[in-house]
Amino acid sequence: MINKLISILLILFSFSFSQEGSVKGIVTGSDDNLPLVGATVIIVGTTQGAATDVDGVYELKLALGSHKLSVSMVGYSKKTVNIEITENETKVVNVKLSHSEIQTNLVVVTANKREQSLAEVPVSMSIIDNQTVEMRSNASFDEALRFVPGVNIIESSVSIRGSSGYSRGVGSRVMFLLDGMPLLTGDTGEIIFESIPMLNTDRVEIVKGAGSALYGSSALGGVINILTRPIPLNTEVRFRMLGKLYDNPPKAFSKWKWHDKPLYMNAQYLSMSHRFGDIGFTFAGTRYHDDGFREYNWSRRAMTYTKVDVPFGETRSLTFITNFLYQYRADFVWWKNLDNALTVADDQKGVTYRTDRLNTSLKWSDKLTEDFSYDIKAVYFYSFWRAWDSIGTGMNNSQSRVFNAEIQGNYKVNDEIYTTFGVVAKKDQVNANLFRLPTTGSKPGSMGFASYLQAEYAYLENLNFTVGGRYDYQKVDGLKKSNYNFNPKVAVNYIMSENTSLRSSWGKGYRSPSTAELFTTINLAGVFVVSNPTLLPEESQSFEVGVIQQISDNITTDFSVFSNKIDNLIEAIAYAKDDGSGLEAKFMNVTEALIQGAEWNTSTTWFDNMVKWDFNLTYSWPYNTKDKTVLSFRPRYVASTNIFTTMDKFTFGFDSRFVSKIEKIDKALELIVVNSDIRVPSFITDFRSSYDLTDYNLPLRLNFQVLNIFNYVYVELIANVAPMRQFVFSIEGSL
Repeated sequence: MINKLISILLILFSFSFSQEGSVKGIVTGSDDNLPLVGATVIIVGTTQGAATDVDGVYELKLALGSHKLSVSMVGYSKKTVNIEITENETKVVNVKLSHSEIQTNLVVVTANKREQSLAEVPVSMSIIDNQTVEMRSNASFDEALRFVPGVNIIESSVSIRGSSGYSRGVGSRVMFLLDGMPLLTGDTGEIIFESIPMLNTDRVEIVKGAGSALYGSSALGGVINILTRPIPLNTEVRFRMLGKLYDNPPKAFSKWKWHDKPLYMNAQYLSMSHRFGDIGFTFAGTRYHDDGFREYNWSRRAMTYTKVDVPFGETRSLTFITNFLYQYRADFVWWKNLDNALTVADDQKGVTYRTDRLNTSLKWSDKLTEDFSYDIKAVYFYSFWRAWDSIGTGMNNSQSRVFNAEIQGNYKVNDEIYTTFGVVAKKDQVNANLFRLPTTGSKPGSMGFASYLQAEYAYLENLNFTVGGRYDYQKVDGLKKSNYNFNPKVAVNYIMSENTSLRSSWGKGYRSPSTAELFTTINLAGVFVVSNPTLLPEESQSFEVGVIQQISDNITTDFSVFSNKIDNLIEAIAYAKDDGSGLEAKFMNVTEALIQGAEWNTSTTWFDNMVKWDFNLTYSWPYNTKDKTVLSFRPRYVASTNIFTTMDKFTFGFDSRFVSKIEKIDKALELIVVNSDIRVPSFITDFRSSYDLTDYNLPLRLNFQVLNIFNYVYVELIANVAPMRQFVFSIEGSL
């Protein structure tokens, strides 16, 4: 199959396509005339597009005739420009975008699987633009999500509005996508943040609430879609070098220090883009070396990323993406005791992991008419990991393969009705010594099919209705029953005025148990995890009402209330073995849950947009309706605020976040985890700054940050101290 794919790509690369003209220019902010990096430039009605470079420059090749140029960026109003291209002409079109807090003109793609204005979206969304990611110099993508309203992360487990607790990365309730294509492992069903090409991220779209009506299993709590940068028309080299120094524990905890030398992290990123004729290539690589701030918490990894874009005229294109991740790391499960909080428990010393991840995707896009377009997508995700003990003996391993294929169509019936529809096929294959069918001991696997249909109806110009649903079928090896699931969705969006937008949505979600939840048999740090093939899929009903209100020219607020009822909620439950020899644990459908709450986001600017301030607060009540208790590993309050100012080429600011104390954990863990009851709220403040050197004819930007500037000591997960103060310096630029 790989050989055939390579042959097809080589044939495609041999073609050349001629264009008759081009358009280029600079995109700047209308308030300060500074170049906007990463603004999206799209030729309306085609698949052609580009992102502005570090100088705000873009360029596109076009056929002769009339075209409509759409320019947008997070935080700015979209602008559309009509242009006329004559033979061999290079038209210069410079665009100024005005600051917009309500951002209703911003184009998004994740909410309804198509491009549309944010004003038309009937669900809560948050967007992270590439400038925000670059300004914070995040080494791993999960760090960028920590300031997204309604999102909480415990190590690598992501929860949107309390939908998830913590299960050591097994079974995500958030669908994770790379350019709209799934990126969840086939064995554990977890998110692999390290596989994301940080330097090549254009923006991130987060949809909150059940998304199974379009995205199927794992979208029970929401959807995170990473959109990569378009390949520029001109040759471009981008790079980033990052270094981090871990500070020592505060004086009150000086006895925790376990090392005699400074502890560092360093990472290097390089991306190169070039076009051979009209065929665009991007190749990127990352090297990462981390000492860690705790004993046996080091990590080494390398990643490569390749993107190839082959246009077939203006309305057809083939996009190929592949990325490979290699990682070798030590494992810190929990501390030895409170007096040795940065020292790993004795029975875990020397445990190491090696992981290899390969993700390959192919997408064909075709716009047949002005009203009908379709995409054909195929994804192959290979995952391998192996663990060794302190003397180098191989303990556990897993190899999984996931195949996803999808055909999606978009049809505009008339000016009022727009439809989205498609079919999906998926197959998982797992080969692991800890995931085995309990009756035969053979390799587990699964296959599934789905179809979906959604219609959007625009009544008048300011009232939009959405109705749709998805039907899923899944067959898991070793289980007698197949899973059938139908998830409908109903939503409405009402633009009451230029300053007010109302939304409401109701939908069902579901998540099938992962292979790990069904068939794991393993001894994990003294806890014997046993299989449970009787697990049922989780099912939810998600409801939301929200309003975006522009209070004044410089103040915008977004307020929503939500409710998420989950049946057959799967949790990892630990309990004492009958013979008293230790603990057992298994994944079980333990409860029905009701998670209700409210989210409030406010954004404001001062002094002609020189100072920007955001505040976000999410309150949730994660309630177990069976035993009338709070759900495990879910905080009630998650808040964040950031304030930053831009003065010519210098930018600096502060980010703060607060996460209330985890009220409940699995009580049985207290039998084997020393001091597991030590939990406190998290209150972290970061300082960040950057300086642009373009005035000195150097295409560089310098960044300096101090993370956790007050060296606050807190526990994000039981018996795991979170990182203390860190000093981060990075330099980045493009050629």
